[in-house]
Amino acid sequence: ATVSKLSRRISWVTGLATSTWSDDAELMQVANYMNGGHYNPHHDYVMKEKQPDHMIYLPEKNLYIGDRIATWMFYMSEVGEGGRTVFPRIGAGVKPTAGSAVFWYNLLPNGGP
Repeated sequence: ATVSKLSRRISWVTGLATSTWSDDAELMQVANYMNGGHYNPHHDYVMKEKQPDHMIYLPEKNLYIGDRIATWMFYMSEVGEGGRTVFPRIGAGVKPTAGSAVFWYNLLPNGGP
């Protein structure tokens, strides 16, 4: 019930279809970084260069599963030091605050990165 409520709220705020039950969105993920843990810089779009024959096809919906249009990230706890979500291209970063969230688009409206 909690995941469904979160999904509906995110959909309301962003205007995006976010139901994991109807394959509108990928499943939620949980990450826990210990002291010193990090992700190397990366893009959240995942399949921009793939051709349709290398993508997952859902015949019952006549739909290819494609790129991650946007990312919504919740911060579940306070972080003593570091822990920022960094956007190097624009020189910005978000410091985690328990109970807050950050949202960004990974692709342009035309589907480009």
